[in-house]
Amino acid sequence: LISFKSSSVLNMKSFFHFITAHLLFLSQAKPSAHDQSYDRSASVFSPKGNIYQVNYARMAVGKSMTSVGVKCKDGIVFCGSKRKLKLKDPKFIEKIGKIDDHVVCVSSGLSADCNQLLRECRHRALEHHLQFQEHIPIQTFIQSLSDILQVYTQVGGVRPFGVSFIFGSYIKAKGFEMIQTDPSGVYGSFNVAVIGRDAEKVLSDMNSAFVEGKLDSVESALIEIQKILKSNETEVEVGVLKIGKNSEP
Repeated sequence: LISFKSSSVLNMKSFFHFITAHLLFLSQAKPSAHDQSYDRSASVFSPKGNIYQVNYARMAVGKSMTSVGVKCKDGIVFCGSKRKLKLKDPKFIEKIGKIDDHVVCVSSGLSADCNQLLRECRHRALEHHLQFQEHIPIQTFIQSLSDILQVYTQVGGVRPFGVSFIFGSYIKAKGFEMIQTDPSGVYGSFNVAVIGRDAEKVLSDMNSAFVEGKLDSVESALIEIQKILKSNETEVEVGVLKIGKNSEP
């Protein structure tokens, strides 16, 4: 509801422009009137084969700060951009999380969804260690995580998780592995992965650096990532998974 007292505050011309801009925004933010009935549940396909709730979850990831993962010959580098907030303790906002001694991840998306899924991952890793007396293979707990993500795309009354992860692990038998997840439950193995805001542009820059051999080592990868993500409005949280002196991560 808009009210105005005089033409000096808001004349009819500016009011018309406001309404036009507002309607344009609504038309771009929501599906068409024909598809709106398929917009209310994660368990219904649209006639075009879309699940809009999954698309919205991907949009939540795409609007969050950028996160990058790079698998090098001597380790895996994780970097997550964070907004510079003068009144908030920067240590309180964590983009990089530890699942087990051999598994680290970086995320982009809704923080609450991220925390919930990280608890599930840590519980699964601890359960496996207690049962088999060994570190959980990354494929095993990624499969468990993807099952959870996928179920939330086909059950009524819930919504998909609005978060994506880049996981990295090291097990002596398999070496370094890096896997990226999607809100739909799909996952894949990558040498370079980027999620969050401006992912396509950052990935293009990272691909050029990868082709030129600038991402072969952890040190060189850190330099390149800092150059690409550098901004006056953000700071970058960095994590590195490497092999220690006892051949353990």
